[in-house]
Amino acid sequence: MEGWGSTKTERRKDAGGKHSPKEIEDLLAIQGGRCIYCNVRFTKRVPATKDHLLAVRQGGADWSFNLMMACRSCNSRRCDIPFRTYCKLLSPTQNKRILRHISNRILALDFEGLNAKAFILFMRGLAAHEPQHWRYKDVQSRRALARRNAAQNRLLPLSIVWEVFRTKQTILRTELRTETRKLKQEIKRVQAKNAAIDDKL
Repeated sequence: MEGWGSTKTERRKDAGGKHSPKEIEDLLAIQGGRCIYCNVRFTKRVPATKDHLLAVRQGGADWSFNLMMACRSCNSRRCDIPFRTYCKLLSPTQNKRILRHISNRILALDFEGLNAKAFILFMRGLAAHEPQHWRYKDVQSRRALARRNAAQNRLLPLSIVWEVFRTKQTILRTELRTETRKLKQEIKRVQAKNAAIDDKL
């Protein structure tokens, strides 16, 4: 990753990672076609932009798992403020909705196709918190509502995120048991069919 003097395009190129148009479509669907922060519906006049959970300047990459869809205004306002730190500036209702979006993303995960580096960046992006970040302080200095929210809100709880992961693992284990049971039934069916053929011979 290049220094602070490099352009955004150069930083993203150096950061690595990649995503497909299909992954962006899936992400938009999970968010209901709305900004993850202010909940505005995306339109031609309010286009969706890619916001990095872990900012590129902080080591983030372009994996789809490190992306969220935000309106240009929210994306610009957050900039490189750590995700959970920025969420403290938002209303409790916004925080609940954001947590629900994150939970839905985890539940929709394909664990078999999950890139390990992307997952690590996702967790780093969620864990980061920097209450002394100058942008975080600047937003509070200019917006009374943001100041009140920051004073009242608790950080988005990572414990809930881990609970969703455990739920996802339980679902996967249940699906695996179901598929294993189906496979055993199919094997028995084939064996019975072969035995019937052998008897005729």
